[in-house]
Amino acid sequence: MNTLSSEAWSEYGTMDALPEMQRNNTDIVFRLIAKNTVWFWEPIEDPVFSAHRTVPTISALGQKSDRYYADDPVSVVACAQQVCLERGLAFTSSLH
Repeated sequence: MNTLSSEAWSEYGTMDALPEMQRNNTDIVFRLIAKNTVWFWEPIEDPVFSAHRTVPTISALGQKSDRYYADDPVSVVACAQQVCLERGLAFTSSLH
């Protein structure tokens, strides 16, 4: 399934949606999650927030420890979203 919102946007390219995201009655919405300089005290195995890069640190009291930073600067989450119009009002629902 090759998706594109309208012919006016076709010059910017198209997207081939993953099979699990292919629906005829929804839009695919992408959310970018920037990690910036968030750090953790231990490794994180979560697929969105994975953190395994270590940086040794020394506290103000002289204690040595490691901080764990994100593996990637940004993660992407995609959702199928419907917008329903009822009496001129828009209602949004996210489908999982």
